[in-house]
Amino acid sequence: MRIIIVIALASYLFVSCKKNDDANNDADFKQKLVDRKWMVTSDLEQDKSGNIVDAFKTWNYWEIDDYYIWYSSGKYVVNDGANFHPGSFQQILDSGSWSFKNAIITVSSLNSGGTHYPAEVKDVSRDTLKLEIEYTTRNVKAFVTLANIH
Repeated sequence: MRIIIVIALASYLFVSCKKNDDANNDADFKQKLVDRKWMVTSDLEQDKSGNIVDAFKTWNYWEIDDYYIWYSSGKYVVNDGANFHPGSFQQILDSGSWSFKNAIITVSSLNSGGTHYPAEVKDVSRDTLKLEIEYTTRNVKAFVTLANIH
């Protein structure tokens, strides 16, 4: 009987610690993520067959200098950078609100009207952000790396 109680207690403590670790990771990730300028440096896409394509090579010159800011206030912006998109002279390409829970960034867009997919934070440091995004409409998974451009 004691063994069952010890196992039950150990299981409870493990689950409690795991939940606490998730909360701590969220707080840690969010602290490193917010109020910084993030620019995409790599965009690898994997299809359902496992084939990987370097999608970043197909980006246009006016797209590679765009940067993202997730503000601690819950707002985000996509800034056009120095090279404007053709026919556009606005600095802010997209903006809206965002949330972060269980290492998932969820964006709700105000400007673009496009589809935004939840992005799972795989790793974040002061200088690098690694995301995994499942594009269900295209049946691909993207592995995106962003650099903090200070």
